[in-house]
Amino acid sequence: MGVAVASLAVAIPADAQARVVDEGTFSLFIGGVRVGREDFSIRTIAGSGNAGFVAQGNVLRGESKLSVRLNTSPSGAPLLFTLEESRDGRVTETLSGESRRDLWSGRAIRPEGERAREFRVPAGSLAAESAVMHHLWFLIRFGEGRTTDV
Repeated sequence: MGVAVASLAVAIPADAQARVVDEGTFSLFIGGVRVGREDFSIRTIAGSGNAGFVAQGNVLRGESKLSVRLNTSPSGAPLLFTLEESRDGRVTETLSGESRRDLWSGRAIRPEGERAREFRVPAGSLAAESAVMHHLWFLIRFGEGRTTDV
């Protein structure tokens, strides 16, 4: 599965407070053989209307690298998502999305072209990229004991 997103810089005001809530490295194994790793951090951001979480990570598998960022509300609802996939140091795919009220605007840039789409996001929805382990943190923290749209 190839997934990628353009890096998007989000300015954090000087008066915003950031606190790491989880960070680490996963080793990825298939059939007992190490095939890659994932480094990540999840931070809370508070102040100046930026309350919520920011999850950033890199997933390395062979010559493939995913760089991913997910910004959420305090309840875990997705606000901003970016993912960039590169192979041999060359960007091969970029995905991005942004929540605007109850609409999600997404964009994919691949070698075969660019696509954009908007769709409604039901209240209580969470976001998790299937190739990114640390996104499970949001499902566990905010989805426990209920049916959750992902």
